[in-house]
Amino acid sequence: AALLAAETGRSRAALRELAGHERLRRALLLASPALDAQLDAYRRTAPADGDRPGKKQRKIERSLLSYVYRTACKTSPFSTFTGVALGSLTGSDGLRLRVDEEWWAQARLNVVALGRLADAVIADPARRADLPVAPASGWGRDDDRVRYVRRWVTAGDDDTAVTFDAVKDRLFFLRRSGTLDRLLGLFEERRGSVLRYGELVEWLARDQGAAREECEQYLGALLDVGMVQVPCLRTEVHDTDPLRAFQGALGGLERPWADRLADRLEGPARCVERFADASPEERRVLLDTLRAQLRAVQEEELGAERAKVPQTLLYEDAAAGGRGPVADAPGGAAGSSGAAGAADGPGGAVGGSGGPSGS
Repeated sequence: AALLAAETGRSRAALRELAGHERLRRALLLASPALDAQLDAYRRTAPADGDRPGKKQRKIERSLLSYVYRTACKTSPFSTFTGVALGSLTGSDGLRLRVDEEWWAQARLNVVALGRLADAVIADPARRADLPVAPASGWGRDDDRVRYVRRWVTAGDDDTAVTFDAVKDRLFFLRRSGTLDRLLGLFEERRGSVLRYGELVEWLARDQGAAREECEQYLGALLDVGMVQVPCLRTEVHDTDPLRAFQGALGGLERPWADRLADRLEGPARCVERFADASPEERRVLLDTLRAQLRAVQEEELGAERAKVPQTLLYEDAAAGGRGPVADAPGGAAGSSGAAGAADGPGGAVGGSGGPSGS
């Protein structure tokens, strides 16, 4: 019993020391902000020799230990709890590994946050009229139906630690009608040129001799079922910098409101760019600033009554070897060790607290 108690005490002391490791803290800030907020107090309140920690302390220990195990054992190349490096297999004297002490990181905005911005833009009739539209991918005509690939998006819970929108692409069919055939014919005629939503409404009103409100309702239904899409505001999870790509798409619209919105996103973009090289304390400030600015953009610029901002805003990965993923592993293999960032998550290909944005 005495031997077990002594070993447990030494393990707890080592765990408290690890709780102050800067790379681990930078990672925990994204993976589990609640745990990160408790670690300073946890380190200050070490129990006396032989005393058993309280229930709250033991719960913190279990959570912290799970992240330490992840840091030491995780093999995913898309995680900043486990940085990646390039290496080589050479020599004949056994397996040896050395990872460069200098690490670099890259942070990306969770694409779910940009999806919420795009939804707010599309929901506004005045802004929607300026958006270029296109038919769904893979569409074609059958005898009495139009087939196309429909994308179903199920929004995740923005209040959970890891949120991602579930996306499914499936073949879908719409019954052919004279109106739909003529609309698709217009897309074929205008292939290669920009056709905006507002222009489509006006064309449909002239072609059908219908009221604008009816045409808006009809096109809105096609937008809801994915037959008509707004491709310029779709952000892909593999974009190196999703936020800058979104800004560029807005700038390409050549509309005053889009230019203003792109300008308002400059502040969040700078927060993302500064994040990778920031200390844990600076990262906390940057995350709070980023969240506040994204809320302000939705509420002040887009008129949303209640801003929708996911809890996990950033995803980050890391590599050893200066400003590139290069490590020297003489006679051994490439590898990684230590901690630095967040866990796998949705929104880039990395991040979160143990699950994706992937997206």
